[in-house]
Amino acid sequence: MARRLFLLGGAAALEAASREFVAAAGPDPEPVLLLQGGPGWERYLPRYLEPWKRLGVRRYRVVAPDGDRLDVEAALQAVREATGIFIGGGDTSIYHRLYGAEPLRSALAARYRAGVPLAGLSAGARLASRSCILDPTETGTNAIATVRGLGFVEDVVEAHFDTPRARSWLLAAMRVTGSRRGWGMGDGACLVFEDGRFERVLGGPAYRVEMSDFASGAHVLHELT
Repeated sequence: MARRLFLLGGAAALEAASREFVAAAGPDPEPVLLLQGGPGWERYLPRYLEPWKRLGVRRYRVVAPDGDRLDVEAALQAVREATGIFIGGGDTSIYHRLYGAEPLRSALAARYRAGVPLAGLSAGARLASRSCILDPTETGTNAIATVRGLGFVEDVVEAHFDTPRARSWLLAAMRVTGSRRGWGMGDGACLVFEDGRFERVLGGPAYRVEMSDFASGAHVLHELT
């Protein structure tokens, strides 16, 4: 079964991406939404769930920590039973701590390998890559850092690519990791991958970035259509 991956640059891509994500989740979809929690996190639910409901989704699960504590066993059950997995946006370092660590890391990988479609928005898109970017607002320093992501995309991925700082963060991460290729998604773009290969873009703008010289940072930006 083909492995489908949807990487969203921002909330503006949810409508377009949800149609294909829900369709990929099967005739009787029951997706799970993985969120970071935090004060007032419930107010963000409609942005994810309303597009699903309009597409006929009647059953879904939401996983989020209660305070600082995540019910790992309940999260594992939800992931193992879901027909689609959606990792939301927010603070990438929190998502990495919650879902990039064992045992959820292996559970997500197993479901993805089994053909369950997986989507990530912003922080969730970063987490899906091999080298996950933590930007300066998340590291508490003046520099980006990279940590081990889920590895569903070999190349570095950056969201909100409409902004100059996101472009600088992606280029810095490519230099740090020695990655010759990266992917950037604007807030309204979703990159669709199948079996690890780029297939198409929904919405836009989105870019493939090819590094030509690490020392100078020289690169070529290819707009995807």
